[in-house]
Amino acid sequence: MPDDKNLPDPCKVITGKAVLSYPHLFRPRAVKAGDEPKFSATLIFDLKEERATLERLRDAAFHAGREKWKNFDDMVKQNRVRLPWRRGEDKGDAKGYGAGKIYINTNSNQQPGVVDRRVQPIVNANEIYPGCVVIASVRAFAYDTRGNKGVSFGLNHVQKVADGEPIGGRARPEDDFTPLGEDPMFGSGGSTDDMFR
Repeated sequence: MPDDKNLPDPCKVITGKAVLSYPHLFRPRAVKAGDEPKFSATLIFDLKEERATLERLRDAAFHAGREKWKNFDDMVKQNRVRLPWRRGEDKGDAKGYGAGKIYINTNSNQQPGVVDRRVQPIVNANEIYPGCVVIASVRAFAYDTRGNKGVSFGLNHVQKVADGEPIGGRARPEDDFTPLGEDPMFGSGGSTDDMFR
């Protein structure tokens, strides 16, 4: 008989490529005052390019839901349970979302591992920003808290695989400014002493 401990975890998924949004991977953040601070990230998937990932996420979510409730499928049909994925157009005109995108929110009480393409730890938080491309290790779990029932994804680890166009609210300096050339007061190679002559 096979040892169940050696079987793959049906609730765990290593995703394909996702655009990272709202990353809080180095310091936990509370969503609302009084909430427990958590590490978190939103993962945005392209519906066409990452259909296989989305199918694996769906299978993991349904497995977790069926483990928790025998009538989970009926609960889904009757909209009595929250599912973890959202359509990009639900975010309105938010940059990086929109039609053809599906996103999931993930969180963890423990800090996730954050590594680069060589699986070396990333310690500079500036390397991880909204818009970079990552793959993630996530695990589906079912919850029933204060009358809210649903399935969500816990965040295990994140691997940055590529830079991408920043999608955060803060612009890059090169987007705000244009090169000005030499300072007309100093000319080229001038000094503060020259200014008063």
